[in-house]
Amino acid sequence: MDAVSRRFAWLKRILKVYDDEHACLFPTYWCTAEYLCEKFCLVTQDQLAEICKKEDSSMDVKILIQAIQTTIEFEEKLEKRFPTRVIIYLSLGCS
Repeated sequence: MDAVSRRFAWLKRILKVYDDEHACLFPTYWCTAEYLCEKFCLVTQDQLAEICKKEDSSMDVKILIQAIQTTIEFEEKLEKRFPTRVIIYLSLGCS
């Protein structure tokens, strides 16, 4: 859970490479970058939910709060990049 920011940084690097090197190869109507982000969000959501289930009550509250804040910031960046596209947002799934 404490490495969630690295996960989002990884996607940021992937999108940069896509924008710089690969975007010109795909038709814009395919919405390739949006698709990559949607898939990333789905996989991340599942993996974070699994982490929350495994760590039960022993999870450090500070780490959880930081992960939630980082996730919200990431979602805001997705909203800015894809303002007209509906992207599946992350939910940490912790209860």
